[in-house]
Amino acid sequence: MINAVTGNLDRKGGTLVGRGIFDFAGLPEKQTVRSRAPLRIGGFRELNGGFPGGILADEILTPGPDQIKALFVTGGNPLMTMANSERLRDALKELELLVVTDIYLNETASLAHYVLPATSPLQRPDLPFIFPLFLGMQSIPYLAATDAVVPPQGEQRDEASIYFDLAGEPAESICLTVTGVQLLLKTLQFAHRVVRAVKRDKTPAVRGLPQQWFNSLILRLAKKGSFRQLVAQPRRCCPCWCKSG
Repeated sequence: MINAVTGNLDRKGGTLVGRGIFDFAGLPEKQTVRSRAPLRIGGFRELNGGFPGGILADEILTPGPDQIKALFVTGGNPLMTMANSERLRDALKELELLVVTDIYLNETASLAHYVLPATSPLQRPDLPFIFPLFLGMQSIPYLAATDAVVPPQGEQRDEASIYFDLAGEPAESICLTVTGVQLLLKTLQFAHRVVRAVKRDKTPAVRGLPQQWFNSLILRLAKKGSFRQLVAQPRRCCPCWCKSG
């Protein structure tokens, strides 16, 4: 806020606004992403699939049509990151269902009906996702990729696989589009197992979706090489994306 008021936002010496490999901020100008009606509280509209977190408590506590009664939290801790945490705590306690997916039991997870154990970046082929890829929240653009170094424990799995499995349970409530995606992902899983068998890959297979394939797909769509190419050049910027300015 201080940088913006003093005219030092996105200026050398102030706070530089980076760029992700996808123009996430520009999506509203390129496609229709405001698909839902304005919210009941404040009349805010959807932007890139998101709404202001500051009104979440009111959306939960205010009775009426479209009242939020169930909430899934993935890799976040809104009780520590959102304003008016005491009111939000009261609101979360009123939910009929609160599910948290995370690597440890944080403040929000302590109120959840279910806590689903996710893998850490050290337990999966990892490509830092939201901040570098979509938001570009670093002054010097970079990408880093890492292989799994330790296996998951117990029932741990990556978040994408968790939601993939959950979506496959109540088949009668899934739209045709989601069912088609499910079929595609099942096919990719099978193909991934076949490739591992052909190559006689002896490394432990990670349960769930073939994450390395998806990471490579993201990079190739952005014309930034592949996951394996990025892993092969540690502590370096992503190819063709390191130029300043």
